[in-house]
Amino acid sequence: MKMSDDRTLLVEYASGKKQKIAIPGDAKVTFSAVNPSSPGHYGNGYCVRIYKAKENQLAVLTGVTAFRDLSLKVQEQVTKSKTRTTTVVAADGRREEAEYDESLEWTTVEF
Repeated sequence: MKMSDDRTLLVEYASGKKQKIAIPGDAKVTFSAVNPSSPGHYGNGYCVRIYKAKENQLAVLTGVTAFRDLSLKVQEQVTKSKTRTTTVVAADGRREEAEYDESLEWTTVEF
């Protein structure tokens, strides 16, 4: 297998730790409960399993909250706001006037 066939996963853990993991391009990745038949016992939580075939498991990463292939482009919608304040001087005194503008934009998320 050529190195260019590898994929990189970003894995996030419940502890807040993040890891980038290079895996073979033909590996299968799943996300599920560590031990779905035994809640509350060792292995409670979620994991990422990486394997090439049912009989060839490469890794089980426990305590995982999220993962993604870094080849995916991720965008999120953010609110952009602008405020413009003007001081108005009149015969009866000074006052401030504010204009507020808000818009939604899509921005690329960098990891």
